Amino acid sequence: MVFCPRCHSNLVKRNGLDRKGYQRYMCTSCGKQFTSKTDTYFSKMRFPNTIITFGLILHYRYKKTYRDVSKYLKSCGIDVSHVTVHNWARKFSYFINSYTLRPHSDTWYINESITVVNGEKKHLLTIYDSNGNILSTRLSKKKTNKQIEEVIKKAVKLVGFTPKAIMGTQIEPLIARSI
Repeated sequence: MVFCPRCHSNLVKRNGLDRKGYQRYMCTSCGKQFTSKTDTYFSKMRFPNTIITFGLILHYRYKKTYRDVSKYLKSCGIDVSHVTVHNWARKFSYFINSYTLRPHSDTWYINESITVVNGEKKHLLTIYDSNGNILSTRLSKKKTNKQIEEVIKKAVKLVGFTPKAIMGTQIEPLIARSI
């Protein structure tokens, strides 16, 4: 059922299509003309909400850059600039983050990986919880007890509580001393 955005009446009749092909309605009580997009976050947007949502899913969920999203949409026949994708992300980031953030759990995992940055081997320490939230990271030349303690303290400061358990691979004795 469709309601008028001005007077909230349900006495609404169809009134053709707008220039983008959306159903236009007219309220018989107050005379206002509107579409299904009127007074939504997608109103006055050039592209349909499905295209915008798909582009933002590519950016946030699959970690694609604005240019990658633009190129992918162009390959599907939709000509979108990377600046437009950036504007979408700016406009809708608050709403997307409020739906995608999950609460922090009390079981944490610490992961150590070795990566090459500018030709040098570096240690990347990452702490994440069982819900998949990344709590803290540290990139350094060497892995020391002090650095592990700093990463854990940074995560505790972010979350506001100490975990019940921290699980890792070869650094479990170091973790026990740092909590």
